[in-house]
Amino acid sequence: MSQRPLIIRYLIEPQCPWCYIMYKNIVKAAENVGIPIVFKWEPFVCMHMPDGVKMIDHMREKWGEEAVTKCKYFCLNS
Repeated sequence: MSQRPLIIRYLIEPQCPWCYIMYKNIVKAAENVGIPIVFKWEPFVCMHMPDGVKMIDHMREKWGEEAVTKCKYFCLNS
């Protein structure tokens, strides 16, 4: 009996090398333990904020609360 794949919703900044490195690490880890995975890609654009402006506030204003919820793990106390 084949194992159901683990579905991973992956927020990714396409230009960020760390996002690619993490993707490769997840794939390698899944292969090492024999877990099939499927990625659901959710790209976003990382923005450079002027001094004094918190990214989470900018995201909330520009894209709404849903964007903040999706990115909450990537907004480290912004």
